[in-house]
Amino acid sequence: AGRMPPAAVDLRPAPRRSGASAAVMRAAAPCTALKYGPRSAAAVSASPQPIMPEIKSDTSDSHRRILVAGVFGGARSYGLEVTVYSERGDYERVLESQPLNPARHILRRTIETTLVLDPMQMKSVHEWLGKSMAEYERMFGKIPSPDEVRDRSMRDPMR
Repeated sequence: AGRMPPAAVDLRPAPRRSGASAAVMRAAAPCTALKYGPRSAAAVSASPQPIMPEIKSDTSDSHRRILVAGVFGGARSYGLEVTVYSERGDYERVLESQPLNPARHILRRTIETTLVLDPMQMKSVHEWLGKSMAEYERMFGKIPSPDEVRDRSMRDPMR
């Protein structure tokens, strides 16, 4: 039989918990081992690495596209919590005023979802976002920081 490449192994550290819960957490951790074609039952049982299960994906019935207006949250003992909100203008009060009064405009913020990321996902999202931002800036130019936008608007309010 031909020699097969070694399977990739989940190298993430085990969660820092003690007692039975740590063993359960390690056993329940997702496996990142790769499967390299058909293997005999003997080879599979002799292999110390678990085999990755088949992955199927679905889109949630509640999935929707959100224009993110902002986020808030922060680090927690279990990772990072990020609450995402959107904004929309409510012009009903403007339209009900005579004469029309734009000062009656209301900006409505809606909390859309809260993401909870474990430390490994935090790192993964950070790397992905950094690469995506660099690619975007190569294609469309530098993204100004919020401070740069604020400073620019203070110097030239009509801009």
